[in-house]
Amino acid sequence: QATAVDALDGVLTAIPDINNQFRPGRTMVFWSAKDVAGNTGFAVQVVNVIPMVEIAKNQRSAEGYVGDFKISLNGGAVQYPVSIPYFVSGTASTDGSDHVLASATAVIEEPISGEVPEVIIPFFIFNDGVVEGTETIVVSLGTPVNAVLGLNKVHTIEIVEDNVAPMVDLNAVQAIVGDTLLVDQVSGNAIVRASVIDPNIGDTHSYDWSRTDNAVTEIDNGEVENFVFDPTLLTPGTYTFRVSVSDGTESVVNALTLKVLSSQPVLSTGDADRDGTNNITEGFGDTDNDGIDD
Repeated sequence: QATAVDALDGVLTAIPDINNQFRPGRTMVFWSAKDVAGNTGFAVQVVNVIPMVEIAKNQRSAEGYVGDFKISLNGGAVQYPVSIPYFVSGTASTDGSDHVLASATAVIEEPISGEVPEVIIPFFIFNDGVVEGTETIVVSLGTPVNAVLGLNKVHTIEIVEDNVAPMVDLNAVQAIVGDTLLVDQVSGNAIVRASVIDPNIGDTHSYDWSRTDNAVTEIDNGEVENFVFDPTLLTPGTYTFRVSVSDGTESVVNALTLKVLSSQPVLSTGDADRDGTNNITEGFGDTDNDGIDD
């Protein structure tokens, strides 16, 4: 709490230029106080908020799979680099015969503007041809330097020898604007793309978009993994696109909601991803889980 005193008027009220909620990283707070004559004094306060570090959610993999997991911060660090020791355990052998992961220290360097402060750890699971049943690789985060541990500090990779369901991510693009969550009726056709990752090498996939909103008509372009549509055929509003991806045995469903506008949105330079929110720091997503892209 800042205090202000004037030689003539005595104690004054000091007012900060922002509220008392701060993002991870370094924030400059400007305090001001005004006397009866209208003269204003200023002072600067530096608030440092240490970020939290978390590891990605659990995953299932098959033998012979090349994959990775992420260790990321929930915002900018006060000081880089951020070092995070991690320890590998689990029922799978840690001597290098089942996989290549070993205990080590991950380092997050200061990212360029707009990128997430994170590090990606790759791994490979050997296909040893031996029936061993389901095994696990457990990665546990230790005490970091220049950060603190968040809630997600253990990552489990479940190794199965039978078929594993594929994973699918959806994103939308429009010809003029690129990646977007806002589609307009003047920028041409829009595409919802399904990107599939399958731990089982050699699997083929089928795509079912039939549970997409009935009002949306697909333009047949011969690409089953892409849903192409003309926004001018829709009434401005919100539409949900759903795809079911199957490898013949297992299937997974994902959905993406887009907002269709009658004209191009007027956005500041702070909304580079056209999600309708003018962001303070683009690229971090909803790192604080408050429902707003940061």
